Amino acid sequence: MKLQPMIENQILSTMGKIVPQDQVKEIFILGSVTGYQYDDDSDIDVNLRVPDALITPEAHVIRKKLNGQIAFNTKHTINYFLQPYEKASNWQDAYFGVYDVLNHAWVSSPKDNSTIRDPKQEFYFDLMFGNQMLEYFRSLVKKWQKQKNKKNPTSHDIELTKQFFNDAKEYAQYIDSQRKLEYKWGWGIPRKNWRNVIYKLIEHSDVGEAFEYLKEIKDPNDPPNMELQ
Repeated sequence: MKLQPMIENQILSTMGKIVPQDQVKEIFILGSVTGYQYDDDSDIDVNLRVPDALITPEAHVIRKKLNGQIAFNTKHTINYFLQPYEKASNWQDAYFGVYDVLNHAWVSSPKDNSTIRDPKQEFYFDLMFGNQMLEYFRSLVKKWQKQKNKKNPTSHDIELTKQFFNDAKEYAQYIDSQRKLEYKWGWGIPRKNWRNVIYKLIEHSDVGEAFEYLKEIKDPNDPPNMELQ
């Protein structure tokens, strides 16, 4: 089975609005839509592997706006993710289904569901640790937001706002850098590694928007000008 041409064209066309098509090194589809958990409305998770310089806050803004489109003649929602490309991925031994869009072929066929465990059991200790890290990051974000929302701030207040902003930014970028360690090992999507479990836990939390913003800041002098609730 291969990806329907209409859906493939839809993915490629939309992708070009996020990053230049000729700069995309690899395109993989992963997730429940490729395996035994498939359903009629399973999401199509499209992972775009591109040079790190193209993974910018602006690209993420566009990506998020385009996420959620429905694939032609289906109930499948398409979501795009940007991943840094450093070397060709080695997916042949992956334990989950991986479809290579550019080469129109399965790189790894989905494995039998008898090997799958309940995620809450499999990642029990990772989630315990992750919830502690999430709570700490949440406290940093709230501390920063409370400080920056002070009315008639003094010069001392402004300095504290910068300090709290930098504390939250550094922690977000630490979490992000830990996850990226896995990419250097050749897998690209380290789904089962504890670093990825913690990353996903924070990304999908109530402070996920702040996390996405803070982890992408490149310039240490970039002003904290995003309004977060």
